[in-house]
Amino acid sequence: MAALLVLNTMSIVVFQVQARRVTDLTTAARQVRAAGVVLLVACVMFALSALGSSATLAVAVLVLAAGLQSLGSLFVAAGVATVRAVRAARARLPENSFA
Repeated sequence: MAALLVLNTMSIVVFQVQARRVTDLTTAARQVRAAGVVLLVACVMFALSALGSSATLAVAVLVLAAGLQSLGSLFVAAGVATVRAVRAARARLPENSFA
């Protein structure tokens, strides 16, 4: 279990720079939707890892699910950060300016 935590943490640290490509609300919404799907698949895989009788298969499924969980976390972080940045930028605009 500790190895899965290390895998998740290291992948977030390494790939977080790639998540900076989300620049507008449309892309941010797409990222958050994709995150929901990826995290759903990861949850299903975590549950399915308990069904098999092979420990090797269970470990492989758990590692894959942890990778998907990391990917989903990156998608959510990128989407939410962009939404916050856009909202902050809009809050600084003059009263009657809607860009």
